[in-house]
Amino acid sequence: MASTNAPNTNPYVSDRRLRIRDVLSQRDQELGDLYWAAIEILDPPTPDRRRMSAHAIREMTNALPRVIDVPAKETDQRLSDHVQGLIPLWNKARTGKSFVDGKWTGVIDKLLERALIAIDEMIQWQQQYRPTRRAIAKGLLRKSDPSPLELPTNLQNVRATEWNVLHDFFASSAHRPNTAAEEFNVHLEQLENLLLTSLSREPFRDFSTIDAILAEEEE
Repeated sequence: MASTNAPNTNPYVSDRRLRIRDVLSQRDQELGDLYWAAIEILDPPTPDRRRMSAHAIREMTNALPRVIDVPAKETDQRLSDHVQGLIPLWNKARTGKSFVDGKWTGVIDKLLERALIAIDEMIQWQQQYRPTRRAIAKGLLRKSDPSPLELPTNLQNVRATEWNVLHDFFASSAHRPNTAAEEFNVHLEQLENLLLTSLSREPFRDFSTIDAILAEEEE
């Protein structure tokens, strides 16, 4: 990684972005490297530069929960394993007496009962081992916050929603080369703002937001 004091002609490089890279690198060197790769790829201009940059940003946002150590229940199983096990049971249930002329009808027979039990087990597993993206985002932002004071629930929800929207945008942009420059830059700046306020608190930004939320709750 280049020194922060080295001259750089990349128009996307700024003191603020150097700070973000340093904040991320303090958490994990890979995070800083991925973020900086996303910035450097944007210049010189090439047809696929924003798609390539989005790839790096997506990898960074995917790695953040692991680096921040957001708690999650461990399992070696995957959702696809449950789906694959369900397919033959479901196909067999469709040959039973409960499936007539393309519709489920009558009393539940043994074939359908076994399929429904398997579906219920899959749903229970999903709820136990696959926390929602919103819960992951809230856990990530809560654990990464350097302040000893917990932010209001409303602000946590706002940040979690914003995080998921931004993650989806860059994940989508990583698979299409025609993301408009203005749209990409706006979302990149929003992500950078969220990273700074979550990993390296900028008090003047957060306190004004907290004041507004607390005022809403008092109304």
